[in-house]
Amino acid sequence: MAADSRIRSRLVDVVVLVPFRGDGAWRDRAFEATISHLEGLGWPIFVGDSGDDPFSFGRTFNLLADRPWDVAVLHDADAIVPLKKIRKAVALADEGIVYPWNRLVGLDRAGTEHFYRTGEPGTVRRKRPPGRLPKGGPRVVSRRLWDTVRGFDPRFKGWGREDNAFAYVAARLSGPPRRLDGTLVELWHPKPEDAPDDPYFLRTAENKRVYRDIKRNAHRLAEYVRDR
Repeated sequence: MAADSRIRSRLVDVVVLVPFRGDGAWRDRAFEATISHLEGLGWPIFVGDSGDDPFSFGRTFNLLADRPWDVAVLHDADAIVPLKKIRKAVALADEGIVYPWNRLVGLDRAGTEHFYRTGEPGTVRRKRPPGRLPKGGPRVVSRRLWDTVRGFDPRFKGWGREDNAFAYVAARLSGPPRRLDGTLVELWHPKPEDAPDDPYFLRTAENKRVYRDIKRNAHRLAEYVRDR
C-alpha cells in the first residue's frame, strides 16, 4: 500500500456499505465470499436491506449511509476487486466517483463454482471491455460528493438504472468519475433472463423511465436533488 493511502486511511473515517437480500442459494454464497474478501480491508462493513419490495439498492445505500463517515466504499454483494485497488481509490476520493477497476470479468455458474473451490476465476460469461463498463459495481465516494447529490434517487426499486442515475448526477453536480487500472470479478447468480417474471426484474422498464426523466431535465438537476 502506498504511503499516501496509509496516511489518508488514518485521517478519514472509512466505511464499506453493502446492500444485500439473500435468496438462500447463489446470492448468499456470493455474499459470503465477498464479505470474507472485504474483511481484509480492516474497515467497518455495514450490510443492510431497506425492506422495500422489490429490493432497492438505492434506498438501501441511503439507509446504510445514514451514519458518520468521510469516505464510503459502495460495494456489491457479488463482486471481488483487489483490496489494494480499493485502498488506492479511498486515498483518491474527492469530488468524483472513483472506481477501483476498469475491466469486468463476469463468471458463469461453473466459473463461480471454480472460484469458490480455488479462489481463482473460472469460465467467463462476459468481459468488458469490449463494450461499455457498468456505472455501478464497487466504487468509492467522498462525503462531499454524497451530500452534494443527496445519495440515490429513492424512486428506483428492483433492477436497473439507479447506478446510472447516481453517476449521471454526480458527474454533473460534483465532479467527473475516475477509473483505476484493475479487474472486477463478478460472481454468478440468477440474472433477468433466468427469472423474467421475478418482480425484481419486472421493474426495469419503470426504472428506465425514471432515468430518462432525470436526463431530460438535466438543466434542473440542482432542483431535482434539492426537492427529492
